[in-house]
Amino acid sequence: MRVAILDIRNFRGIREGSVHFKDHPVLIGANNTGKTTVIEALTLLLGRERMIRELTEHDFFGSTPQPADRIKLVATITNFPSEDPYQNTDWFRDGRGVPKWLDETNGKISAVRTDLASKLCCQIGAQAYFDRDSLSVEMVRYFHDHDSPMDPFAEDSPVGVPPRLIKEIGFYLVRASRTWDKVFSWGSELFRRTLQAAAAQPSEAILAERDRL
Repeated sequence: MRVAILDIRNFRGIREGSVHFKDHPVLIGANNTGKTTVIEALTLLLGRERMIRELTEHDFFGSTPQPADRIKLVATITNFPSEDPYQNTDWFRDGRGVPKWLDETNGKISAVRTDLASKLCCQIGAQAYFDRDSLSVEMVRYFHDHDSPMDPFAEDSPVGVPPRLIKEIGFYLVRASRTWDKVFSWGSELFRRTLQAAAAQPSEAILAERDRL
């Protein structure tokens, strides 16, 4: 299996964008062009839970998320062992994903197969929002089964993706050491843990002081 398309919305420096991958993609670009953002978006969607770092408000586009703002990521997965959904029941059945069909010549996804060249695909989504009271980010990963606007935190819970299926995709990330993870800054884990332990100020006061500084 492979990722054919990655859709990104409101994540880090990307307000909205889509990346179409070929069989053996390589990301090349200067610093601050979004390579790491693409890799981290894939990690949120396909990484094992212990690999996923904790998000902060700075991961939202603009770094000042409002209550209704959401990070939204969708990966389109193709290259299943068979193009027949009934031969891939771990992925396509009640309580799993809905089979869709991808035309890789134009990137269009359909609910029914209209062309023999179309490939069976499944879409995995992830959404996140910033809880201003706890100064933390809540995230959910699910089967993305329809394109109409959907807030998984407000509606009935969508179908979650079992960790066993995530392992089948075989996504691995080797992290480099990022200096800001070890710095006492507004976005650092050290800063959040210190505030949590001390219960120093209400969340709104902390955000106000951050904006003032």
